[in-house]
Amino acid sequence: MSAWLRDAGRRRLAEHRPSPLDSPQTLRAFFADLPDTDTGQEPDWEQHLAVIAASRAEGTGGA
Repeated sequence: MSAWLRDAGRRRLAEHRPSPLDSPQTLRAFFADLPDTDTGQEPDWEQHLAVIAASRAEGTGGA
């Protein structure tokens, strides 16, 4: 039974393994399939600093 489970697991992993981006065509296809949600606008630097500060504060909670 363990051999059957191992083989089934390997098949399942192989089915979900992403294809390599090993050519310009596969790279273009990868980016073409992504949703177009980029606005082209970087957040304000102050927003970046606020996110960094909030992240640091999370790590200082009482233990």
